[in-house]
Amino acid sequence: MSGVGIVCIVLGILVICGRLPLVVAPGQNLRWLRRLVSSDSRIRVLGAVFVPLGVAMVWVGDPAEGDLAGVVMFLGLWILGASSLLLIAFPATYRSLIEGLTPEEPEGNLIGWRLAGLAGVAIGVIFIYAGVLAL
Repeated sequence: MSGVGIVCIVLGILVICGRLPLVVAPGQNLRWLRRLVSSDSRIRVLGAVFVPLGVAMVWVGDPAEGDLAGVVMFLGLWILGASSLLLIAFPATYRSLIEGLTPEEPEGNLIGWRLAGLAGVAIGVIFIYAGVLAL
């Protein structure tokens, strides 16, 4: 079995699980996100959750094995950098970013958020498909 394929499938599942609620119930999901980033300790825990995923992606992503492995390694480095710097080292910056991007009281159709969630689900499906092909 290919480590790159397994990591791609896991990443695709995580992306789908993270973005599907935006398609189904964007208002509720945005309120949950604002509550999640309400304190520095919660943001740091969120960053600590993403670090093992980034490490696994860098570990299996040897660019000499192919283009998909190179993409996995690049995304792993990006996740490690974002997790380490933005979420763990500077949580207040991440909180201000989220609070600036999300509406304070989400109401209405929120079609833009639904489309963003749908795009994320499509990206997750692409990762799963690429992972299955890499197995």
